[in-house]
Formats: sequence, structure tokens, C-alpha cells
Amino acid sequence: MYIEPFENNSNELLLGAWITEDLRHEFLRSSRFVLTSRDQAHVIIKGKVEEVETKGLSYVRYDRAIERSVKVKISFDLIDAATGQSLWGGGELEREEAFSVGTDVMKTQGLLNEALRKLSQDLSEILYHRLEGVY
Repeated sequence: MYIEPFENNSNELLLGAWITEDLRHEFLRSSRFVLTSRDQAHVIIKGKVEEVETKGLSYVRYDRAIERSVKVKISFDLIDAATGQSLWGGGELEREEAFSVGTDVMKTQGLLNEALRKLSQDLSEILYHRLEGVY
């Protein structure tokens, strides 16, 4: 099995790499699957970060959020490496995580990154279990 690097259609530049890394980690923890190079794989997992959306959750005033949320939507498919055909209809996953707004832009970005890392791990674990049930 080979996990292709996730495409990333969002402005969160590292998110595709994080999801790829976290998903590979999930498969490496299992003795059921063997990860290989692309040219040795029988099956390829392809995925894409479709959307990342942030919004305010809690406000001190109508124009000042103290808590925000970030929602990540990914798509994925399981491909036969020999034929290029989909082995499974693929699907989409979407998860959301809340984070606090920091005292400055850098602190807020750090808190957003923590939330994105958590979402990456959560989405990877869920995707692993879905694929485990199919393949």
C-alpha cells in the first residue's frame, strides 16, 4: 500500500503534509498493512484537502472574537495501482475544532496550528478505520 501526499487546496500550507504524515503513522502502527513505495504498491490511497474554513464562536463584542473554530474537509479514494481504477467510491470527511484567540496575531496562528494538527490526527485516524473496514 502506498499513501500519496495529500493535495492541498487550502491556504494552510502544511496541512496536506501533516495529514499524509499522520495517515502513514496510523498504517505503520498496524501489522495488518504494509506501506511500500509507489512502484511496489498494489493499492494507492489518494487524498485532497478540499476546504479549510474558520469562523468566530464567542465574542467579547460583536467585532472581537475570543474563540474561533476551524473546519477541515478532505476527500479520499482507494486506487488499484495496476489499473488506476477506483476500488472504492472514496468519500469525504469533515471535522471541526475550536481554538482560543490569542493576544496577538502570532499567538492566534500558533493556536490555529495546534487545532489543525489535532484535526489532522483525528481525520487520519478516522480515515484509517474506514479504509481498514473496506480493504
